[in-house]
Formats: sequence, structure tokens, C-alpha cells
Amino acid sequence: MHHKQSISYHSFADDTNILVSSSDLNELNSKLNSVLHCISKWFQNNQLVLNLNRMAIIKFASSKLLTYPLNTWKSHVDNLIKKKLSSISFMLRILLPIINVKMLCITNFAHFYSQLNHCIIFWGSSS
Repeated sequence: MHHKQSISYHSFADDTNILVSSSDLNELNSKLNSVLHCISKWFQNNQLVLNLNRMAIIKFASSKLLTYPLNTWKSHVDNLIKKKLSSISFMLRILLPIINVKMLCITNFAHFYSQLNHCIIFWGSSS
């Protein structure tokens, strides 16, 4: 791809996030199509299946350019708290009397902290 400075990839476990940026809508669409083509080709070459049901494209724009309300940050936080972090907290409480503090800290970092840190580059500047 020829626009590397405005396209970045971030992976966590089996999840990949791609940030495509441009101040021009036509250029953004072109870059996005190019990225999606490359991803599709990579999956095909590696005999993998791309799960389109789990794919999401989210538009972030300055408040001046935003033409509709974008509530994805709130839904992301709600999902994180209600589903993931509460389950991890329960797991840590169960493990507390069973494993030593060092292992508990490692488990906390691997599960709880990693969920908090995941996608912060994308979601962190959202309102």
C-alpha cells in the first residue's frame, strides 16, 4: 500500500484493528478498499476464512464533520464492564485463595489489564 503513514495495524490475540485516516472522503474510501482487498487476499493465500459477521467499520470524525451521533464508545465501555471485566473479576476472586499473589498479579495483567488496554488507540480519543 502506498499510504503507509495513514494506515496502521494493531493486533491483540486473534483480533486485529486497522486505523485508516484521511481528511478527504474519496481518498479514505480508496484506502479502505485497498486495505480490505489486501486482508481478503492474505486470508485467501493462508487458507483462512475471514469472519465478516465480526467485522465492523467505524467512522471517527471531528465534531464539525460528524453528521450523526456516534455512540460506539459508550457501547464499547458498557460491553467491557458488563461482560468481560465482571467475568474476569469473578475469576480473580475465585483464584485468590488458590494461587499466590505473584500468579494472581500475572493473571490480572494478562486478563483484566489487557482488556482495558485493548483498542485504546482507537477508542481513547472518542467522546
